[in-house]
Amino acid sequence: MLMLSELRRFRVGDERGARARLDDLAVALLDGDYPPVTLLLYTGDDKRQRSLKWESVSAVSHEDKEIRVEDLGAGEPVAPDSFKDEVLLARDVLDALVLDLQNRRATRANDLALEEEGGKLVLRAADTSARALLRRLTRGLFSEPPGHALYDWKYVEFLRGDPGAVRSGAGEHLRIARLQPGEIASLSAAIPYMHAAELLKLLPDPLAARTLELMSSERQLQVFEELDEEEALKILALMSPDDAADLVGRLETPAARRYLERMPKRKSATVIELLCYPEDTAGGIMT
Repeated sequence: MLMLSELRRFRVGDERGARARLDDLAVALLDGDYPPVTLLLYTGDDKRQRSLKWESVSAVSHEDKEIRVEDLGAGEPVAPDSFKDEVLLARDVLDALVLDLQNRRATRANDLALEEEGGKLVLRAADTSARALLRRLTRGLFSEPPGHALYDWKYVEFLRGDPGAVRSGAGEHLRIARLQPGEIASLSAAIPYMHAAELLKLLPDPLAARTLELMSSERQLQVFEELDEEEALKILALMSPDDAADLVGRLETPAARRYLERMPKRKSATVIELLCYPEDTAGGIMT
C-alpha cells in the first residue's frame, strides 16, 4: 500500500537518467470499484508539464522513491485546460468531500491509499484521519499506518461539488446506487447543496426521482434548480403527481410554465389539477 502523500515525493525517471517532478495522477473514476491510474503528470527541467500513460511505467521503486518510465521525452505537453474534465488525485480527490457509505456519513479524504495490482496502480482506500493531515504536514516524518480511518474505496463516493461535471445517469453502476432512496436523501441533507445536486446526477433517473421526493422541501428545491432542464424534466416526470405538484408550485413562474408545457400531457394535467388553480401557481399559469 502506498499513500498519495508519500507518492507525491517520488521522482519520475527514465532509462537515460532524466528526472522529473511528479505533479499528479489521473484516474478513471468510473472503471470499477478500485479506479486505475491512467496518466502521470510531471514537470521536467524545461519547466513544461507533460503527461504519460500509465502503460509507459516499467516499475515503481519504493526504495529509490522513483517511478520509472522508458522515456520522459515521450510525454505529451499539457495545455492549461487539458485536464479540466479529468479526475486528478491531488487536485480533485485529496481534501475533497467523500461519502463513507458503510457508516452513512460525509467526511474528508485527508490522504489516499494506492496499490499495485497486475501492472496497474489502483485507488484502494481513503484515509480520513487527523493523522493523515499530520503525515502530510511533516512530509512523511509522522508515518504511522493509517489504521481504522482507512476506508475501502469500494464503499466511498467522491463528490467535487460540481453538478455540471457529471453526465446524467453516470452512476448506474456506482456504489451510491446500492443505497435505498431514504438513505441517499439523508446523506444529501448532510452535505452542501451543490454536492447534493451532483450526488443526485450520479443516480439512475428512477432512483433520483424517488430520492428527490424524500428530501426536505428546501433541499429539494436547491438541488432541482441546479439540474439541467432536460435532466430536471426527466426526473420530474418520474416523481409522484403529489410530489411533482409540490415542487412545481415552489418554482418561479417562468420555470413552472416551461416544465408544465414540456411534461407528458397526462402528467401535466394531473399536476395542474392538484395545484387547485390558484392564480399564482401552475393552474393559473396555464389557464
